[in-house]
Amino acid sequence: MSHLQLNSAGRFEPNWVEEFECLLGCQRFCRFSSATTMPEETLRWANIARLPARLQNIAKTALSCKPEELEAILAIPKLPPCDQAALLPLLFRLLEPPQTIDHGDDAIPPADYILKTYPVLQSIELLLRESLIPEMSIVSLWPRIWQCLCMHQMLDDRDVVSLEGTDVRKLALSVLRQLCVSDRWLSGASPQPPVPFGIVHVTPGLIRHLVHLWRRAVFDLSWALPYTSDLGRLLCSLLIFNHAAPHVQGEIFEACGGTCVDYAMFVIQHIRITRREKEWHEATMLPWTVQSLTALLEITVAYSDVLIDVLMDMGLAAGLVKLSLCLDRIGRIALPVTNGAGVMLTLQGPIFTLLTRAKPNPSWVRQALCSGLLPAIAKTNLGILASPGTTSMNADTLFPNQMKLLSDVLPGQLTSYSVLAYLERALVSLEETQLKFPIGPLVTPWSRMLPLLKARFSIKKDFDSRGRVGVILCDGPQCPQDSSKKQFKRCSQCRQVFYCNKHCQTRLEAGHTPVALRQAWIQPASCISYVSHTDRCKAPAEPRSACHIHNHGLRGRSGRSTHLPVFRAPAFGARA
Repeated sequence: MSHLQLNSAGRFEPNWVEEFECLLGCQRFCRFSSATTMPEETLRWANIARLPARLQNIAKTALSCKPEELEAILAIPKLPPCDQAALLPLLFRLLEPPQTIDHGDDAIPPADYILKTYPVLQSIELLLRESLIPEMSIVSLWPRIWQCLCMHQMLDDRDVVSLEGTDVRKLALSVLRQLCVSDRWLSGASPQPPVPFGIVHVTPGLIRHLVHLWRRAVFDLSWALPYTSDLGRLLCSLLIFNHAAPHVQGEIFEACGGTCVDYAMFVIQHIRITRREKEWHEATMLPWTVQSLTALLEITVAYSDVLIDVLMDMGLAAGLVKLSLCLDRIGRIALPVTNGAGVMLTLQGPIFTLLTRAKPNPSWVRQALCSGLLPAIAKTNLGILASPGTTSMNADTLFPNQMKLLSDVLPGQLTSYSVLAYLERALVSLEETQLKFPIGPLVTPWSRMLPLLKARFSIKKDFDSRGRVGVILCDGPQCPQDSSKKQFKRCSQCRQVFYCNKHCQTRLEAGHTPVALRQAWIQPASCISYVSHTDRCKAPAEPRSACHIHNHGLRGRSGRSTHLPVFRAPAFGARA
C-alpha cells in the first residue's frame, strides 16, 4: 500500500517520511551488524523501489557504511528540502542505541554507535539552524537526544578520550541548545533571554515543552514514551542547577497550567517515577534522589500556602513522608560518606516544615504518622549519631525539626484514635527492634509528652475494652482537654462531636464548622471533593434497618426528615 499525501498544489504525492518509517522499521537488527550490505530480501520487503534513486542510494549506504564514511554521506545541504524531510526518519533511527555489549559489571554502547552519532547530530543541528525540522518531528527528536546523552553518560572517561575529535556529548548539548532557543513549539511565544545551564541555555519555552512531553507521557496512555524517567530527571536537574534563577520554579508551575492540582500531580508522578527506577545502581541513584527530592520539596514548601489543601487531598503528605523518610536503603550509602548526616537532615527539613505549616489541619500529620514517621526518625537518628564525624558537642544542633515535632506538632494529635493506635504499634515495633526513640536532645520533649501519651493510652484501652467510655476527649484540633460528656458542649449541626468550649468549635484554622465548609475544590477539568476525618456531621447517614423503617417510616420520631442537608462545594478559591 502506497503512502500518499496532498501537496500544496493539490496533487497527491508519495509521503517519503512514512515510506522511510516502513523501510527502516525492519532494518534495526542489521544496522550495526558485521554485514557490509543489507539483505536483498529485506530491501524487497520494504519496497525500497518506490523511493527516488537518490534517496534509495543514501538509505542503502547510510545503513551499511562504515562509521567514518557516514559524515560524507549525510551531506544534507546538497539535497532539496523534500529529500531533507524524507531523511529525518533515517536520522532518528540512527540515533537509537543498539544492543549494548557487556564489559564486566558495566554495559557500554558499541564504538560504531559513538562514531555514527556524531555526523547524525551534526546534520540535525544544521537542520535546526535552518528551521527545516517540523514541529512534530521536534517532539519525536527530544527523547532521542536525551537518551543519546544518557547512553554516553554511561561511558568511562577513558572511552570518551579515546574518541578523538568526536565529542558527541558536547554536540548533543549543542543540539539541545538549538532546541531551547528556537521556541517554535509555542505558537506566538517570543524567545526570552536564556539562563545559563552548563552548555545548554534554559529558556521558559524549554521548560514548558519538557513539562508538556512529561505530562503527555505520564497521563496519555496512547502516547507511551519510554523515556519518562529521563524527562523527569531532566526537569529535576533544571530545578537543582537553576535554584538561583527564580523564574524556573515559576515556569514549571505555569507549565502545569498554573493550577495547584496539576502541579501536585507533577510532584506525585515524579515521586512514583523515582521509586520505580530499580535498574539504577544505588550509588548512582543517591545524588538524583537526594537532590531532586530536596528541590521538589523546597518548591512544595514555597507554594505550601496555596497547595496545602490540594496536596493533602491527593494524599501527597503520606507519599512524601514515606519516600523521603524511608532512609534505610539510602542511609546505607549516605551515612558512611562525608556529610552523610547532612544528607539525611536535608531530606527531613522540608518534610518537617510542611508538617509544621499543616499543623492546623490534623489530616496531614495523621498521614505522616501512619506512614512510618517515628520509626524512620529513630533509625535515622541512630545512624547519624553513629556516623563518623558526629560528636556529642554538635549532636544538640542536629535535631531541631524532631524536637519541634515532639514538642509542638505531635501532642496536639493525641486526641485522635487512629494516631494513638499507630503510636501504640510504633512503640512496640521500636522495642522489638531495640531502637529507643529518646536519643540525645530528644529526651526532654519526649519525657514531657510521655505522661500525656500514657493517659491517652489508658483512655483508648478503656474504650476498646467496653466499647464506651465515661471520659471523652475534646474534638477540637490540638486540644488536650478531656472530661465527661456533661462538661462538654455538643455540636449544634451533627449532635455527635463534643467541644470543651466555644473557642474550639469556632476557631478559624481548623474548627469543626470551617473545616466542613472549606474541604472542597472545583477545577475546570476535575472536581476534587474532600471531607476531613473529623468532619462527621457531613458523613453519609447509616442505612436504616427494616424494623426502624416499619415503625417510624422515613422520618424520625420528631416528625422531621432524617436526611442530612445537601452539601454543595463552593467555587474554587472561595473562603468559608
